[in-house]
Amino acid sequence: MRWVSPSLLLIAQLFSPAQAQQHTEPLIGAPLPAGYTLQSSYSDGGVQVITAGRQDDRLSALALARDRRTGRTLWKTYSSGILVPQPLGRGQGLVNLLSVQSGAVTNSATLLLRLDSGRTLAQGLVDVAGVTGGKVLLVDYDGVPPSAPFLCDGSALSGRVISAQDGRVLTLALPTPPRDGCGPAEVRGYQAHGISSNKQRYHVAGETLTVPREDRCGTFNVLLRWTQVPLSVPTIQPGN
Repeated sequence: MRWVSPSLLLIAQLFSPAQAQQHTEPLIGAPLPAGYTLQSSYSDGGVQVITAGRQDDRLSALALARDRRTGRTLWKTYSSGILVPQPLGRGQGLVNLLSVQSGAVTNSATLLLRLDSGRTLAQGLVDVAGVTGGKVLLVDYDGVPPSAPFLCDGSALSGRVISAQDGRVLTLALPTPPRDGCGPAEVRGYQAHGISSNKQRYHVAGETLTVPREDRCGTFNVLLRWTQVPLSVPTIQPGN
């Protein structure tokens, strides 16, 4: 379980090149293409997933998968930045990568692929927040510095649910309705010490998505069973 905190979540603090080079295993198969350096490698069943980078003007990056038994390349895809493998989705037929690009401001973007084919299921400013039963929960975030209206929109958590097989959108919206007689639902604490976060606040535990909200009656939580298609009516619980 994890909370995505609203405070001081600047992407520049998340990863460094040194971190991206950890957790490697011996490379299977042919050498990498000329100019590319190994960043990471791990095994998922009978497949080795490899990320590599090249020090050129656009920080070219490469992700590929190889059969562990034969060393044959199953697929490869090109990107940019430092590709950092994320654990969520591993063992469930997915390759979840975070592309981190440093400069005057450091930003990141998700690249979610099928393990068997390399097919792109999701790409861009989204967190892979949950993977269960062939479904993937995606939650939008903003760049740095943040300015997106959804960060302070209390009527919904900006995100969606897609199929882990082909990326089809199964649930288009994640509503967080207001309580009766308490006015509009507002985002709870999206700023800390005057600094806005580029992340929305939420908590995922298995099939339950919890979103904190506040109104004139106090704080409360909206609970969504995100794996259910279509979504059932959200449950409202008092906040802490």
